[in-house]
Amino acid sequence: MKLASFELYGQPRLGVTLDEKIIDVNTAYAAYVAEVDPEVNPYLTANIQIPSDMVSFLELGPPSLSAVEKALEYTKKGKDRVGPSGERVFFDPHEVRIKTPIFPLRHLRIICLAFTYEGHRMQRVPPPPKPGEPGIFLKPNTAALAHGEPIILPKLCPDTVTYGAELGLIVGRKGYHIPEEEAFTYLAGYTNFNDLTARGIKHVAHAHKFFDTFAPFGPWLVTKDEIRDPQNLGMVCRVNGVVEQMGNTDLCEFTVPRIISSVSQVLHLKPGDIIATGDVGNDKYLRLGDVLETEIEGLGILRNPVMAER
Repeated sequence: MKLASFELYGQPRLGVTLDEKIIDVNTAYAAYVAEVDPEVNPYLTANIQIPSDMVSFLELGPPSLSAVEKALEYTKKGKDRVGPSGERVFFDPHEVRIKTPIFPLRHLRIICLAFTYEGHRMQRVPPPPKPGEPGIFLKPNTAALAHGEPIILPKLCPDTVTYGAELGLIVGRKGYHIPEEEAFTYLAGYTNFNDLTARGIKHVAHAHKFFDTFAPFGPWLVTKDEIRDPQNLGMVCRVNGVVEQMGNTDLCEFTVPRIISSVSQVLHLKPGDIIATGDVGNDKYLRLGDVLETEIEGLGILRNPVMAER
């Protein structure tokens, strides 16, 4: 399923996409509970089973996922479904504010990998050697950007911002020193990620990665059962509708289980962590007025306009 974080009347909500609609699954589950067990408080039960933020939802694990599945089955029986007090359950995407899949951002940790694709390494002079393990760096959560929100070109170097489509892994449960053969059990799902870089900044290590809006991801968290083989997904970046970067995750020199295991040797992973797995390389720059689209096969399209810093 495709899980979404969105804002409704200024409050964070958890949703699922279905037939080009977004379902407020907390409200849908409350309606389901009210119908099957009138003796309990449907709102309290829904808030316990399906929290309104993605991290709390992931922390609860299989019981919450089961509750979402019940809510979906309930809503599929009729598009006129409403909450126990008549609240809306179905929304068009333009009626709500889509947020990053992990929201609120205070929960977010952005873990990025360096030089996991040979093509990316070969762009550097001289090219660095193939790493024995993925190189790790972190981006601040202030870099996070949701679908539809604008990328801001920094005043310091507005003409040197590059982009790269990456497969994002979203962690589903706590883990440390995770064996490679168990790694998939710690994975919640996948998302589009774009690693923006200000190439004109050289004086501080990784500072060129830290700017606000330099980590767009979304629009959905696609659960791992939806993706048959994460090692064979097409990756595309389009600028103003023109394909400017193309690749496939089969070019990544580390498998998804290897990446999760390797990162967990250094960091205690927790639900809601996103691991950006690297890109095939790109030396093209964004310009004011561009529209950047990031598309990993099966994960939807992440679209962001480009604006100047005020």
